Amino acid sequence: MTMAAGAMATFRERLTSALETHPGLPRTVRDDGRSIEVEFPKQVASGFDVSLDVSDAEMRLETDRGWHEYWADPTAQDVEHVLGLVRDMLSTACRLRERRAGRRAYRWDLESFVDGHWRQDGTTGLLFWNYFGRRSEQVYQNDTLPARALSST
Repeated sequence: MTMAAGAMATFRERLTSALETHPGLPRTVRDDGRSIEVEFPKQVASGFDVSLDVSDAEMRLETDRGWHEYWADPTAQDVEHVLGLVRDMLSTACRLRERRAGRRAYRWDLESFVDGHWRQDGTTGLLFWNYFGRRSEQVYQNDTLPARALSST
């Protein structure tokens, strides 16, 4: 099932329900009838912004650091997955590991704390980067919502 008008209505309903569960959650929501943009600003200096853009044809989840994921013709199952992922990204159950070469970031790994260990969930990286630059990394993590206990089973 693609994100037809009925699925967009379902997304709006699920988003509204999720936001009502956390009424004090800082966010900006824009809905022009053709797409919905939701932005969750970081609440701590070591955190990261999370934004979600959903239209009839596509869905994009991204951070202000550079990590992103994209779905063309998303299904209702994709919507459920993304809403759960956004919820986890706003808690300590998720973190973003940014790798740098020189002064520029070139790779971002989204990691989840599952069964007592950090597990890589997704990677975004640059095709061209300074391979010879001095390597470093920074870890970003939000604590806006309480963490859920994630399990691999």
